[in-house]
Amino acid sequence: MHIQPDPSEFLAAVSDGGGQIRPQAVCDRLCITMEQLAEAVGVSSETLTQGGRMSTPTAPARLRDMADVIGRVRQAAGSEHAALVWCQSQNLPGFGDLTAEDLVKTGRADAVCAYLTDIEHGGYA
Repeated sequence: MHIQPDPSEFLAAVSDGGGQIRPQAVCDRLCITMEQLAEAVGVSSETLTQGGRMSTPTAPARLRDMADVIGRVRQAAGSEHAALVWCQSQNLPGFGDLTAEDLVKTGRADAVCAYLTDIEHGGYA
């Protein structure tokens, strides 16, 4: 699998001018509901739809992490939606068969990014 190391196109498409990830933009790009996005990042859907709660550090950080991973995987997966499916379904053997989504939900997106970098440099998937 060839990983695209630059997720900036996807990140730019789902970010506002200040660098914050817009949940509705992510939903629109991935063709998913707000509830599905909330499940993917491990927060409640109310957290994503009520602006005041987005000011807590967890939801914006997880949204950015998931957007970063999707941006990196999208070329190899064939599309952004396929990248999301990979995140949700591909067990990562080096992480006890957790998925990328599982790792993002627990604040371990850095481990997913390191895994993707290893693959990019010829490591085993």
